[in-house]
Amino acid sequence: MKDQAIEIEWQDDYEAVRYTYISQLLALAKQRNEVEIREEEMRKRREQMFPISFDDFKGKGKDIQLRAARFLVADIVKQEKMLSEFNWAWRQVQPLKDIFVKDVSNFPFLPFIITSLVSKMYCF
Repeated sequence: MKDQAIEIEWQDDYEAVRYTYISQLLALAKQRNEVEIREEEMRKRREQMFPISFDDFKGKGKDIQLRAARFLVADIVKQEKMLSEFNWAWRQVQPLKDIFVKDVSNFPFLPFIITSLVSKMYCF
């Protein structure tokens, strides 16, 4: 009888600890999901921010530089598609586009992008 009482007490303590652990785990999982959602929103906002000057272009991450450079060398149809895809506005891209037209030599990714685009055109 005494052993059974100890076992019941131990089981109660175990269940209390387990409940506390699971409650904390659920709270942490909820926080993690909220952080992931915020990070995803921030990433999307960063992707929408088209560089407005050459200095801004150099300060962006490589992926954004590459995306902007692809936009700059694309034809009008492709540019329209990219404007829609990345939620860019013409007034947002026009300043860098003007700089690009005036001085193409400032953009370091262009040789790679042009080579890549040409190879895609002629690959069957």
